[in-house]
Amino acid sequence: MSEYEFMAARVEELARKIELLEARLQKEYIGDLRVIKDRNHYRWRLCQIQSDGKKKTITLSQKNRHIAEKAARITLERARLQDYKKEYKACISYINSFRNMDGTVPKNPIPKAMTLLGNPGFLELINASVSQREQEMNEWELEEYDNGKTYYPNQLNVTVTKNLTVRSKTERTIAIELKNAGLHFRYEWRQNIGGDMIPDFTIIHPRNGLFYYWEHHGMIDLESYQIPFLNKLRRYLNAGIYPDDRLILTFETQDHPLDIQIVKEKIRTVFFT
Repeated sequence: MSEYEFMAARVEELARKIELLEARLQKEYIGDLRVIKDRNHYRWRLCQIQSDGKKKTITLSQKNRHIAEKAARITLERARLQDYKKEYKACISYINSFRNMDGTVPKNPIPKAMTLLGNPGFLELINASVSQREQEMNEWELEEYDNGKTYYPNQLNVTVTKNLTVRSKTERTIAIELKNAGLHFRYEWRQNIGGDMIPDFTIIHPRNGLFYYWEHHGMIDLESYQIPFLNKLRRYLNAGIYPDDRLILTFETQDHPLDIQIVKEKIRTVFFT
């Protein structure tokens, strides 16, 4: 299914959802619910539009919980309806972008990028460029670098590959998952990030070519580990490198080891979405 066909199918699906929701809400709408926290309790306020267009707010008591529950469901459905309408409008705009000058839609509309990649000569040039970039990243990964082995070298005793040892089983898991994803990285590469710093992992983003940093902090429940973490985090922030941007953070405690699924998900969301 092409992107155009997917969007066309989505438009039909959204149209059905919008029609059903509008019909249901027309019969059931009693107002929009606002939930406000007051100390340790929640207060329910029902906002209604009167016939003269003015707003009226009613505070519901615990005796009216059944009304609050109904209003909560309806308020959520109204929010979903708005979201569906926005998505519907965006999908229609996407579909219209394929129209010819006379307003007609091509028989088999194809996104422009797919048209380019359908040209063997164009595709060959792209593949050559990708191969060259992959080779450069391979060479970067294999180059000798200041790997900070003077930093407690006796702790580098967990083997990942013949040429790579790390300090913990969790870091071994991270390294293996990075390799499984085809990412290029250096472990404990000493560099200048707001001063001398040794990130756990420095990774090249496969699309934008920027360095991303992964810091794993075990035993974060211990104060002796929290202070170094906060100091290191402050230096990243001062250098303009932020969590959920180019800085990946993972944590574990003695009672709660890092789940491999968290590692997989972070790799997927940061580097492949």
